[in-house]
Amino acid sequence: MRSHRVLVTGAAGFVGRYAMAALRSKLCGDSALLGIGRTANPSHAEADFQVIDLSDKSALRKCIADFAPTHILHLAAQASVKQGGYAVAETWQANVGGLLNLAQAAMSEARGRHLYLSAQAKYTAVHSCQVNLSTRRLRRIR
Repeated sequence: MRSHRVLVTGAAGFVGRYAMAALRSKLCGDSALLGIGRTANPSHAEADFQVIDLSDKSALRKCIADFAPTHILHLAAQASVKQGGYAVAETWQANVGGLLNLAQAAMSEARGRHLYLSAQAKYTAVHSCQVNLSTRRLRRIR
């Protein structure tokens, strides 16, 4: 079986915890799993985890360069509807700015061919795209 190097953003969040557990159980022995997030979570004792905020461009680029992921699962977001309502600018900065920082870091540092991005604001349409890291072209999927 082919080895994978999977980076999970938002790994300490609600969905991220389940994704990390599922990936941990499915990845083969020579694969690597790294979770990143703004806060650590004790449930990651069996996997590598780094506290990295997606707004920290230099830490994010270094993480991607050092880990060299073949796959990136982007789950980091401010998803609280209540918080999004009273902290609009911060929510946009975290969600859109963080996604942009991740895409830019992956395009400059990752050795894989594609990064799959998916964003869904609560109660809105889903937008997904694929970034070809070789040509640095973005293609909207839906």
